[in-house]
Amino acid sequence: MSEHLPNIALPKQFIVIEELPKMGSGKIDFRSVADIVTEILRKEYHA
Repeated sequence: MSEHLPNIALPKQFIVIEELPKMGSGKIDFRSVADIVTEILRKEYHA
């Protein structure tokens, strides 16, 4: 990615989530994903 994007556009960290939560319609529930990521980062930085 660094060959195609400026440094400011590169992610500092990747978080792997085994299975993304989905809504009843089958679409990804991005609010739940945001909550999961927030909790992971909170645990990581407060551990």
